[in-house]
Amino acid sequence: MGKALKTKNKILHNAAEIIAKKGYHATATKEISMRANLSEGILFKHFKSKENLLLEILMEMAVNLKNEAEIKKISHSADDKKTSAIEKLRTEYQEYTSFFKKHETTLKIILQELSINLTVRKYFEEDIRPLIIDPIEKILFEGIKNGEFKVRPTQTLSIGLFDIMLAPYSTMALFENNLGEIDSNHNQILFDVYIEGIIQ
Repeated sequence: MGKALKTKNKILHNAAEIIAKKGYHATATKEISMRANLSEGILFKHFKSKENLLLEILMEMAVNLKNEAEIKKISHSADDKKTSAIEKLRTEYQEYTSFFKKHETTLKIILQELSINLTVRKYFEEDIRPLIIDPIEKILFEGIKNGEFKVRPTQTLSIGLFDIMLAPYSTMALFENNLGEIDSNHNQILFDVYIEGIIQ
């Protein structure tokens, strides 16, 4: 990794940490550069504006999500016909909740800014939500078709499961204090309750 890329990543990392803690509008570029032990001039050499910096933070998550989606397509395709829709849904849920945990800082920024920042909302609606909801809806449709799931609107069910995935992080984003680690069984319990409501 070259020096310029290392510097850029350092800025991104520090910016994400501060924005997640203070919010986008309350964070100054001077504060980001100071935390990264760089001048503001260096920061603006890599990023044209604070909004550009925010977009880079968000796009990094989107790129990682797209990469994981491609890997999943390849790894799951061989067992696709043998696996029940319930198990496919469980795997999808576990993989996405694990992804969210890995990108917790960026996710916190998204959830904090979603209702007030048009840039974040547009990014979330166009680059994040479809990558998660579309595969879930496909599995739900398959489960309804083969009799595993009750006949219900698949879009509503997929959005519901997506909301369940985000629920622990939405709660954390509302509070500045550290709520501690999310219980390892938390996501599993939520998924089991969801499944109980849709299986035949």
